Amino acid sequence: MDARDGGEGARIPRDTVFIAVFGGLWGFVELTMGVPLKTLRIPLSGAVLAASATLVCLTGRYFVPRFGAVLMMGCVAALVKLFSTGFVILGPFLAILIEATLAEVVTTVLGVRRVSYVLSGMALLLYTILHPFLMQGVLFGAEIYRVYLEMIQRAGQFLHVDSRYLWFVAIGYAGLHALAGGLVGWVAWALAVRVNRELRNGLGLEGRLTAGKSPRARPGFGRGVRGTPLPGPEGKGVNRKKVGRGNPR
Repeated sequence: MDARDGGEGARIPRDTVFIAVFGGLWGFVELTMGVPLKTLRIPLSGAVLAASATLVCLTGRYFVPRFGAVLMMGCVAALVKLFSTGFVILGPFLAILIEATLAEVVTTVLGVRRVSYVLSGMALLLYTILHPFLMQGVLFGAEIYRVYLEMIQRAGQFLHVDSRYLWFVAIGYAGLHALAGGLVGWVAWALAVRVNRELRNGLGLEGRLTAGKSPRARPGFGRGVRGTPLPGPEGKGVNRKKVGRGNPR
């Protein structure tokens, strides 16, 4: 992609384009799904938003193999939500940045592979359980956690159940989130691989189509002035540099 300024070409890095596209898509999902889910108070709305964010940001991470890519996508998504609402809502704003940081850490440490995608999805959906407690601790202080402990003890007394068993319920609830997150991460990996394969087949390229690598053209495809492949029958055996110089065909 070239940007013309004063007759001089300036090449925009592909990773910048991918970050802007996937970050904007993440912000769009937060706006279109987040508002109705929160307004209608649908259960597990945070998990649904986190699953959508996982699918978008991890798919984008596959095409931008650079450190900080997911974090920058999260910043773009947070800015999209900020400018769309016109004011800062601290909870969702921090949630986007923390989710992006978690995915960035996992994919940086383990690399861009299936297992890192599965673990990233698990981390993001598990964070949706902790996020409300974290934000309430920030707003109301550490005393709020003592209130929650007292509520758990009173609930156990009301149900005539040892409060320790309620912790098993909480662990099972977290386990379901982790399972769902792992599944979303698996789907994100499969989706990214499928999209990459379709792009390679459509453009006649070999190798991985990423922002950091230049794929090779398949045999039988011509190359343009900048060395880019010319897909389709027009590119077979034709070189743009030769055509137009008067060379015999």
